[in-house]
Amino acid sequence: MHAAALAPCLLALLSLPDIIPPGTRSVPLETKLEAAPLLERCCVQYVVVKGDTLEKIARERCGGAKDVRAILALNPDVKPSRMQIGERLWLPPKRALAEGEEPVFVYVEPGWPVHGTGAPFALGDPIRPGRNTQLAFLLVPKSQLAAYRAAGAKGAANVEKLAVDGKIQLLTTWGCGNRVPEGDPTAKLSQTFVITKEPEGKFVLQAQVTAFDKDGKVIEPGAEKKVKEPAKDGLWLLLLTAAGGGWLLLRTRRRSADLAPTAA
Repeated sequence: MHAAALAPCLLALLSLPDIIPPGTRSVPLETKLEAAPLLERCCVQYVVVKGDTLEKIARERCGGAKDVRAILALNPDVKPSRMQIGERLWLPPKRALAEGEEPVFVYVEPGWPVHGTGAPFALGDPIRPGRNTQLAFLLVPKSQLAAYRAAGAKGAANVEKLAVDGKIQLLTTWGCGNRVPEGDPTAKLSQTFVITKEPEGKFVLQAQVTAFDKDGKVIEPGAEKKVKEPAKDGLWLLLLTAAGGGWLLLRTRRRSADLAPTAA
């Protein structure tokens, strides 16, 4: 992440709900996801559209028509001849599972751990980080689905414990807010959440942020203009925000160290 995009991210990290940092302005923010390694090894959902059949979905979204049986195994309640537009189906991973390897289901949670458990992640779902700009993906093996749902009913801390115990994987990172300091040349921000797979087998979630000027050109590191300081009469709000956000940032750093994802 270059310096031009760092300022809005720091402002977002420090911002408390309903507090707009003084001396800032909002800019358009585009959010994208790159998760090919995750789709290769994990189960995600698909939203049925007009004209879909199980054979078509298997052919276009999986490894071929032969995967119809795998789709039915993941969705025992689906009625192939009565599928409805908007119905959601779990899809098998694109890479065939090895013998004895169990399916891993992907859930996504905006603003972890504010809302607790995540919702099943579907291809094409919009990626919306929480108000604190944080995003989390939870990878839940089939054998842990019941424990995951039970933990979710009790709150985020119980889901977190499953991750600490290595029963599920938690991938989390900070995104970028949509506010920049007055005087900053940024006219638009683009953030891409990228999921990669490390050589040792673990998944990693990172955010890549790019800033654009009013002409649509990328603002290279070090090319940004000097940022005008916030109004002095609003500095007390920044101090108040920092005081309230410091514990969150510290706690998140500790959690990230404790919840390093294990190999899938």
